[in-house]
Amino acid sequence: MNNKILASIAIVFVGLAFLGVAFVVFLTRGKSAFWINKKIKIGASLLTLSSIVSGSTGCGVFQPTCYEPAIPPEQMCYDMPAPQPFEILIQEVENTESLKISGVKTGADGSFTYSFRKESDTISSGKLLIDTLGGFKIQINKKVEAGDYNLFVTDTESEYTLSVNVEVKE
Repeated sequence: MNNKILASIAIVFVGLAFLGVAFVVFLTRGKSAFWINKKIKIGASLLTLSSIVSGSTGCGVFQPTCYEPAIPPEQMCYDMPAPQPFEILIQEVENTESLKISGVKTGADGSFTYSFRKESDTISSGKLLIDTLGGFKIQINKKVEAGDYNLFVTDTESEYTLSVNVEVKE
């Protein structure tokens, strides 16, 4: 016979024995240590047999459940930009006699260069001088027309692009 069937039959007989011993414990009003000890041992064997039956239901080896797991919902993945090792924050853009851009660089240390462009035309480029607190100033010795420009700051490994809106100030 199958182990599952044998264990099920054993559960019936052990369950009947447990009921009989539990009735004797009731009659002795729980004062007999002998019958309480027998009730605990029979109850433990009943739990062991029931775990054997529930564990051999054909779920497969080492699987805790017998149901087919639900297919997980499709997950959407977004292309997140890679974190930059440094960031640039423009604090002031002054376009009077000449263009002056000041800001703060945070993040990685190193040697940085900049390129200030409008579309594909480079207006100014050079080494970005950064003070000990991360502040920098870019001085372009000419007044530029109003519009949107790009400031590219690069180090040896990466490039940071920033959009700069320049207004004409008198």
